[in-house]
Amino acid sequence: MTTITDRDPAQTERLLRFHQPEMLLRQLGPLDEPVLAALFGTDAGEYRGRQERFEERNREAAARLSAGPDAPSRIAALPFRPGEHVVALGESTTADRLSWFEILRHLLPDGVRCTHPAVSPVPCFQRPDWVLRMLGANDVQRIDRTPLVAFAEAC
Repeated sequence: MTTITDRDPAQTERLLRFHQPEMLLRQLGPLDEPVLAALFGTDAGEYRGRQERFEERNREAAARLSAGPDAPSRIAALPFRPGEHVVALGESTTADRLSWFEILRHLLPDGVRCTHPAVSPVPCFQRPDWVLRMLGANDVQRIDRTPLVAFAEAC
């Protein structure tokens, strides 16, 4: 029998990237690092290190985006201001620890609070000033030219 600790590092990385029990299990109260690490079959130090590497990748991606020729003016034109709260809703592409929203956080001014409640949102309790959503990416996927979701269902 294979246990969670027998998992290869790439599989552990993928699980940590796409699964966020601290968001999905909010009703249990705060889950500390040792508990979260144990859920993934690792220790708190490795768990923290992997989270820090995800965050570094997000910062690097934001830095690359902000280095473009029109980037400073486009970033300055974003409507988000310090003191405001931005909540992101979406599917797995939003819940990903390397998602578009995680990168966007690094492009916004200091003082803008960003929250993404993962795939099971409760935005009314978040009291956001802004709600960003990315929905439908899974609806346009195809397997051998066959859509996973019929056009009538997606509309």
